[in-house]
Amino acid sequence: MTDRKAKTTIKTELPQFDGKQENFQVWKMSFTSYLVLSRLKHYLLLSKTEPTDSDDTSISKWHSDNEDFYAILQMALDSHTKRNVVNTFKEEMNGAKTWEKINNYFNSKTMLSLTQLEENLSHIKMKEGEKPTDFISRLQETVNQIEEIEQVATSERKMITYIIKKLPLSYRSFVIGQTSE
Repeated sequence: MTDRKAKTTIKTELPQFDGKQENFQVWKMSFTSYLVLSRLKHYLLLSKTEPTDSDDTSISKWHSDNEDFYAILQMALDSHTKRNVVNTFKEEMNGAKTWEKINNYFNSKTMLSLTQLEENLSHIKMKEGEKPTDFISRLQETVNQIEEIEQVATSERKMITYIIKKLPLSYRSFVIGQTSE
């Protein structure tokens, strides 16, 4: 009788980024998970600059890891992002610097996107004659996009408040009746 330990094999594919701002945060989470599952998480912790107080072996490993990380990033990015974000920095094959630049580029756009989404949310109103389910779906879609950027869930109470504030006047008696119970 042999004692075998069961190993779970997880097949991972390198997540591809499509270059769309609205998909960046989800791609980043998938890409990070890919690195973790591929036992490459240490790439995310690489220094952007060559270590100066290390031996030749450590410096050589740093160069090798950075070049590998750079190559993985290049394989995961769409041609637009490679051309307009990565290649504009004219970096040597430094994965750590490239990762930082990609994050800075898309995170700055994310803050602008978040501001726009919050503005959109403030203007969403239920239209007269609109089905409540259609209205709630429109509202929920915007809230989901905000949650995706902020990585924080909206409470049920806050969602109910959004809905009540956005109802048309024809629902006023319903709202008053529900809140007085």
